[in-house]
Amino acid sequence: MKPLTASEEIVMKSIWELGGNCTLSQITRQAKEHEKVWELQTVATFLKHLEAKDYVRPYKAGRFLHYEIIVEEKTYKQYIFRKFLNFWWNGSMENLILDITKNNLLPSKETELFKKTCGTFLS
Repeated sequence: MKPLTASEEIVMKSIWELGGNCTLSQITRQAKEHEKVWELQTVATFLKHLEAKDYVRPYKAGRFLHYEIIVEEKTYKQYIFRKFLNFWWNGSMENLILDITKNNLLPSKETELFKKTCGTFLS
């Protein structure tokens, strides 16, 4: 799997939110939910990149191109999380959890909930 730029991630997240099989106009409108107001041509460029990276597949339906999802959101989340974990915590979930709880990386209320959720792993 090839990594995405921040802008490509926003376009891809917009496609996932729409459920796939969506048009350029729909994707452009959805990207506004992520505070990105792009011209159609800009989004079309990102879609070409996503196609080249095998994240989406365009197909013609009527007069418009639609974009079919190839890489599911869950698959991408797993990939990006694993990459993040490997880079910052040398692939160690234990190191991540200890860092979150010991260094106040979350607000105190969320840290307490996190500790309860993780339960015995932190003991």
